[in-house]
Amino acid sequence: MTAAVATYLLFLSLLLGLLMMRDHVKGRVELLSIRNFGLAGFIIFQLTSASLALYREYQPLYPLTDTAGTAVKYAAFCTVFLIVALVVYRVGPGVSKLVRLVPTSRAVPNEPFMWLVAAILAFMALALRTMVRVPLVAVLADYVGTAFAAIACGLAGWIWAKRFLNPAAATYAMLIFLACSASVILGSFGRRGLVAVGAGMLWGMYYSRWRFNEPKRMLVQLSLVAAVPIVALALFTSVRSSREHDRGVGEHVSAITSGGSLKAGLEMLLDGQGTGSVSMWLSEQYPDNYAYRWFHTPKYFVVFPVPRALWRGKPDALSERIATMANRSGVDRSRLKVGPGIIGHAAAEGGWIAIVFYGILAGLVLRFFDEIVRQSPYSPFVVLPVGAALGQIIGLSRGETAPFLFNYVFGVFGSYFTLIMVAKFVERIGLARPGDGSEQGVAHSDEYEQWEGYGDETQDSSGYGDERQAG
Repeated sequence: MTAAVATYLLFLSLLLGLLMMRDHVKGRVELLSIRNFGLAGFIIFQLTSASLALYREYQPLYPLTDTAGTAVKYAAFCTVFLIVALVVYRVGPGVSKLVRLVPTSRAVPNEPFMWLVAAILAFMALALRTMVRVPLVAVLADYVGTAFAAIACGLAGWIWAKRFLNPAAATYAMLIFLACSASVILGSFGRRGLVAVGAGMLWGMYYSRWRFNEPKRMLVQLSLVAAVPIVALALFTSVRSSREHDRGVGEHVSAITSGGSLKAGLEMLLDGQGTGSVSMWLSEQYPDNYAYRWFHTPKYFVVFPVPRALWRGKPDALSERIATMANRSGVDRSRLKVGPGIIGHAAAEGGWIAIVFYGILAGLVLRFFDEIVRQSPYSPFVVLPVGAALGQIIGLSRGETAPFLFNYVFGVFGSYFTLIMVAKFVERIGLARPGDGSEQGVAHSDEYEQWEGYGDETQDSSGYGDERQAG
């Protein structure tokens, strides 16, 4: 039975992948969208992670008393959650009206200005992450700094995608990526900053040009560029240590060059850090052994920014309890945080009722941010901030979900309103013009001619750009 459930979870992963591609081809949902990054996180942390655990006859750290029964229950939880989230996302009740309250811009700056802004944002990212020392404020500055680093990479990618084979554009984009990668891993243990800058560059390239290409061509270019941040992330994952949270950039590089393993890093990424095992274990513990913590995640999202120094009775996170609940040995249970996964959260916070409720919330949140992009998909001032913290979106399924969502919302809106003000200013002084997609929606008839420079471009013979704009 466990093998059958494991196979079903892999089938569900494949089904989600096909859904993403179908919706992209039909012009319903962009391939690189907030929804799809959320689904990618769910596949990694909840589906394949649990599937691997079941194929391996389960991991002893979180033993189950009824492996087969719990696996079936878990698969049902995942299925219902996904159905509810996808249906609510598609319907999007009330989302369009809410998004109209968000200020927007159609400004498209000229390319020299974008190169300049990318460099400025890369510097500001480093400054916000390292130079702000005010207690409490420094944490919030770090969120915005990481978002600025991702936007800098997005701007570099926005220009590079239009002349993919131009060595000058590729070199400058890679320099921005390396500088921003160094900025976000400085003194960091987590990987979400590194995911943010890599995904930010892909996000910018996609909305600048790739979304108008035929799927095969787009996937080839996407795979080529994505290989760089994936390799960097895998190497970083293979050597990161919980005992060295404050490594400098040089120490990270030294650790990677001396002991980095691409194979081990990729295996660790695909395993989803065992989140599926924890989620299944939690679904067995609640409510039989522990009382439900009804809807703790949305409550914790609201109170998360309140410092514990000001509120000693602030509720704790589920991730802080799991090591003690599981009686883990050989670890510091008071410090170890274990990601419960979104399904684990729901299992501990209301069971089936929470599964449905959290599915509704997931659909609404993902649709809201995708709808912001749909307002003005041609302006980097609008598009790039929404994709400035995609590591947090992927991590929503990993948990602790409330902090991840808060970090995303704060980082995105902090950078979004900053760039909207910049957009209004540059429009006023003539450095930007309203965009209608004409400059992005056309593809060069022979991309190899772009080696010669930044000349005028003609419509791609496929006509796919027009179809995408109409969709």
